Amino acid sequence: LKTIADKITKQRQKTAVDLKKTVEKELSELGIKNVIFEGRIEKTDYHALGKDKVIFYISPNAGEELKPLAEIVSSGEAARVMLALKKALIKVDPVPVLIFDEIDAQIGGRLGSIIGQKLCDISKTRQVILITHLPQIASFANLHYKVNKFVKDGRTYTSVDRLDKRSRVAELAQMMSGEQESKIAIKHANDLLAKAGK
Repeated sequence: LKTIADKITKQRQKTAVDLKKTVEKELSELGIKNVIFEGRIEKTDYHALGKDKVIFYISPNAGEELKPLAEIVSSGEAARVMLALKKALIKVDPVPVLIFDEIDAQIGGRLGSIIGQKLCDISKTRQVILITHLPQIASFANLHYKVNKFVKDGRTYTSVDRLDKRSRVAELAQMMSGEQESKIAIKHANDLLAKAGK
């Protein structure tokens, strides 16, 4: 048991070094420029997965000390850290479906395009389901659904509608400008889809 646990610990230590480099690179590309990320291996009693546990630490801003990831990241940072981890671990993580809820929190359009491209890359080997308010991210989707809330007879209902090409352009335009019929927004929506290869 000890020999196996020692091998697991050594593999975790090696993986932590590789993961640090990959996650820091991904996070830098996702707009967290001065990030320091570490997976620290901490000893525990023997258990089914070895004799230690991994705790992720992060310093998202220059000059800040490393703290446990769960304690310090904002919602926008948390979504980007999760995306960076999923992208870094895609070859070894067998999860077939990834769900991201509002990964666009507290980011702008340029970063939205980068996130959209990264999600598109992940979707080549995994099913990705994403809730977003940014047209720059939505434009990368293979399928686009619109969630609608409405009140009928004093009760709130939700519907989900799959958008065809024309409806998708109109929805992206509305996401950008608040107006479906704006010619400029329609052109920009078509440009976004063309850039995303859709």
